[in-house]
Amino acid sequence: MFGVTPLPPNEDPLLNFGRALGFERLIKMPFLHAEAVRVSKQVNPPAPTIDFLPGTFVLKRAMNKVNKMCSNWEDVVYRVVTSFSNNTYVLVNAQTGALLKNRVNGIHLKKYFLSEENV
Repeated sequence: MFGVTPLPPNEDPLLNFGRALGFERLIKMPFLHAEAVRVSKQVNPPAPTIDFLPGTFVLKRAMNKVNKMCSNWEDVVYRVVTSFSNNTYVLVNAQTGALLKNRVNGIHLKKYFLSEENV
C-alpha cells in the first residue's frame, strides 16, 4: 500500500474483472427477465374470467362489511345490462330498475340462480 504506485485503470485486474462481470450481466439481463416472466406465468396463471351475458342475474360483493359475520354478498339482485371487453359490467337493480352509477368489475360478481318459488 505504502510505497506502491497504483496501477492504471486499464491494467488493474480487479477493475477489469468487475467490468467483465458487469458486461456479462448486462448481456444476460433480457434473457433472465424473459425466463422470470415465463416462470411466473406458470406459477401464477391469470384468473379465469366469467362472461355474464346481458340479462343475467348477478349478486355483487359487499365492499363495506361492518364485521366478519356480515355476508360476503349484497342481498340485492342485479341484472346485467351491458358487458365490456375489460370484464366490467353495467348493472341495474332487478326489483326497482335503478341503474348503478359505476361499472362493476367481473371479479366482484357472482351468478344468481332463481329458485323455483321466485319464478
